[in-house]
Amino acid sequence: MELTIRFYGICAHFRDAVPGVPHRVVLPKAVELRPGVLEMPGSPTQEYLLNPHFGLAFMDDKPLELPELDIVGGLLAKGVRMQVVNAIDPELVYPQTPYDPDERPFGTVPRLPELVPSFRYSDDVVLGGRAACYFDVFRGSITAFLNGKALCTVIRMQTDGPPRLQVTPLRHQPLERVQCHEVTLGPSFAVANVAAPDIFDAQYDFLWHLVTAESNIPVQLKAKPPGLDGPSEPALTETMTDRFTKLLARGYPGRVDIDPADAAAHETSPSCSNSQWP
Repeated sequence: MELTIRFYGICAHFRDAVPGVPHRVVLPKAVELRPGVLEMPGSPTQEYLLNPHFGLAFMDDKPLELPELDIVGGLLAKGVRMQVVNAIDPELVYPQTPYDPDERPFGTVPRLPELVPSFRYSDDVVLGGRAACYFDVFRGSITAFLNGKALCTVIRMQTDGPPRLQVTPLRHQPLERVQCHEVTLGPSFAVANVAAPDIFDAQYDFLWHLVTAESNIPVQLKAKPPGLDGPSEPALTETMTDRFTKLLARGYPGRVDIDPADAAAHETSPSCSNSQWP
């Protein structure tokens, strides 16, 4: 069978960063309201306010349900690692001529080292489990596609029978037995790290990718992040605080009311693109 996996929003792809894992997709933890200051070449100093993002997983437009690991309604409430255990492709490839004419090579996904001088990923975030989700890929074909104006990624792989997704917790006590769960998938699966709809402007959202950096989100960047083209809106305006109050009313930072089937529909600006390293 063929399985198609799509990644939407703040999903950072790391190639050859993890020993034994050729490709790891990291969903950084972003369930907080984060203000900051940003300096970039040719631009005045800007204040920003990052809106919270939440990890979601859904198969065939239905939320993933795995209450044993606190995955209810598709929301990844605790850090988990995922991988397809019965992929049978001979290798992992990044085709220059994509499978679908509407797609493009994976190399077109924005690169994190282009933003941060001497980018070094955080061992805690990329290797140590301080993340919302890891999706480890060993076989298949990886390309990119446009979701509105956001550049996202798609992985296709052949499986021996129905695809089997293995899900394990990222954090456990040293003497605790690791819980390993398997879920049988249909032909499509999706992972998203997205904001609650209609809360804040998204032009700064790409900065969430820099949580994967050793220095976290720096004050100085060497280039503008994708999507940062509009005028700067001062942080903590009355409008923003009103919207955050609404977010609190919807359950932040718990089970926020986001329909996984709609996760890709509103995260379509360039700042909601995936990223890659190196």
